[in-house]
Amino acid sequence: MQIKLTKAQTEKIESEWITQKPLLLSCVERKFGELNSALIRQENNARRENELHKNRAKIESQENLSSAISMAINTFILQNKFFSNGNKGTQNKILLKRAERTVKLKVAALRKANLKRGFDGSSAPLDGHDFEYWVAENLKVFGWDATVTVGAGDQGVDVLATWAGKKLAIQCKRYQGSVGNKAVQEAYAGGIYYRADAAAVITNATYTRSAISLAKSTGVMLCHIESIPTISGLFMDYLSQETRSKR
Repeated sequence: MQIKLTKAQTEKIESEWITQKPLLLSCVERKFGELNSALIRQENNARRENELHKNRAKIESQENLSSAISMAINTFILQNKFFSNGNKGTQNKILLKRAERTVKLKVAALRKANLKRGFDGSSAPLDGHDFEYWVAENLKVFGWDATVTVGAGDQGVDVLATWAGKKLAIQCKRYQGSVGNKAVQEAYAGGIYYRADAAAVITNATYTRSAISLAKSTGVMLCHIESIPTISGLFMDYLSQETRSKR
């Protein structure tokens, strides 16, 4: 059923969309790694579910995949506080649907751009040592000066990377399970040792709740390999927040 809106309601929707759309697109660019990894997980889960039920109709399978993608995108939109005012009712629902379509298109464009630049997160090597070099080389593709630390005295830091004169100490974790507290602790200590402006963990996997909580209290950035193309934006955001908190 088509929703009928008053002229005032339509004007409010358009006014908020004009204000929020550029902010939403900027947020997708900066947090693309986080969003893309969530989408990949949902897509893989939906495909596995469809494989378990091979007799399921093709249309139903496509609907399940579409629903999984929509869920991940809407979670991202609301977690970042876009169009989350429940008092708006119908207007809010319209804005959310419009935002979902916009995010889908932006994600598709960013994926295409990354592949064109030679970045493919699925190409990350299985060997942990090779993974460290892979991370460093891909950071270089996106404008970083990055080197792999060598030897037993790396103090828990695998890659030292510099952007705009600021240093980021990175621990790389090629995992099949979830990355826990130890990685956060080591990255934090290594960042202090190397006098870095920030410390980060980069993984192909997910993080435990405990690791996420510890990272928030220590200021360690938790990144997915899909974040590599946009990690400079996350890094600059982190440094800006640190500057504000010290005022």
